[in-house]
Amino acid sequence: MKVLIAVIMILSSSLFAKDIWNENPAFKGINRDGVVRFNAFPKLAKILSPTVANIQVEVEVIRNINPYYRSDPMYRFFDHFFDVPRGSFKNRGLGSGVIITKNGYILTNNHVVENATTIKVTLLDDDNVYDAKVIGRDTQTDLALIKINAKKDLPFAYLGNSDKLEIGEWVMAIGNPFGLQHTVTSGIVSAKERKEVNPGNRAGYHNFIQTDASINPGNSGGPLFNLKGEVVGINTAINAAGQGIGFAIPINMAKKVIRHILKYGEVKRAWLGVTIQSVSKELAESFNMKRPMGALVTYIVPNSPAEKAGVKVGDVILKFKNKKIKKSNDLPWLASMSEINKKANIQVLRNGKKLKLDVIMKAMPSKEELLTENYNSDNPSEHLNKLEISVNEVPRQYNIAGVLVTKVKNNSVADDAGVMKGDVIVKINNYRIKNLKSFYAVLKKLKKGEMLRLYLRRGRANVFVAFRL
Repeated sequence: MKVLIAVIMILSSSLFAKDIWNENPAFKGINRDGVVRFNAFPKLAKILSPTVANIQVEVEVIRNINPYYRSDPMYRFFDHFFDVPRGSFKNRGLGSGVIITKNGYILTNNHVVENATTIKVTLLDDDNVYDAKVIGRDTQTDLALIKINAKKDLPFAYLGNSDKLEIGEWVMAIGNPFGLQHTVTSGIVSAKERKEVNPGNRAGYHNFIQTDASINPGNSGGPLFNLKGEVVGINTAINAAGQGIGFAIPINMAKKVIRHILKYGEVKRAWLGVTIQSVSKELAESFNMKRPMGALVTYIVPNSPAEKAGVKVGDVILKFKNKKIKKSNDLPWLASMSEINKKANIQVLRNGKKLKLDVIMKAMPSKEELLTENYNSDNPSEHLNKLEISVNEVPRQYNIAGVLVTKVKNNSVADDAGVMKGDVIVKINNYRIKNLKSFYAVLKKLKKGEMLRLYLRRGRANVFVAFRL
């Protein structure tokens, strides 16, 4: 009996752990190798269009009227003749989504359903209008999972592997642009891993697929398919300033979000507890690195996982869980999706040596407060040193060791590198600066042509700059 119960428990946990979506499509008539043929796009459009959902939402907008304007004759004129809306009113919006299970789970963008009071879904060749409920949302990736209840099995799309996408590969977008239902467009993958762009000015984790397949307002949340008929991205944004520049969230990123939403109802992120910056060519040279790569640690939150693991300011994080950090913005997403209370190995470059550290990842705090202050001075020193900057003692109330930059000579090497008035120089190369005396002592050791690396406290941030003297 105990054995039977144990078997049942194992089976139950296995079933619960299984992903709800399907992979490895077995669509009839689709070339699984993804080879471009004349009839490829018509077949894709015919088979895949029924898996795309048109989403209509209503959002309640609260309109607060200042009592002052109610007494204004001009307000009363417009109110009487033009019916100025009072209190709240309904705002309608359109979007797209893709059905990923036969029982009605739909993947879409968070910004499509955010703050929606009602969500209606219509499908191709289906006269029903379905009410949808939000299963979970994630603002940081702009993804949401919603569900409709149908009395029949629904056509669904298979999810692919966005990591295997190649630049130049053909893709197809299907969606609801400007309310034109089930519009099909095609193009190629123009670029991958676009982390530096933020077309919607939305905070969060960005790692976009760029495509020239036409994407317009209303396409948001709709699928980007490869020629195998697999969803490889969720269309989410456009560059309004240019044509043929659209962005999609990689489906592999979406898979991780879906797992969290189904398990927790939200995305629970892990936390490393560092602030970082990119490694410039000059900084790489100052670290004796062959080329710029990794994430340079500029600040460590007290009692954070990073501090407990022994990470130091000035470390360059080269790998996280054996994955190379090519650019600094690779690290936040990798760290955030780590398992909470589990060990993660990292590789850092410190003083020219590569070290391995084990970090026990913890849940990300709800609010992070950086205990730093702005540093300014109205009493600049007149002395310009060989760095072509003026410095002074840091006022005692700032509670930080270093020297305060009070002036930077225009067009100097320090100015070109980004040193600013108000910066506090904490380190020069590996020398800690405690006061003016130690600052000038370090200056005496510097030689013309030497590569310098300054560690600065700047307002509410910590930064490194590097330049040749």
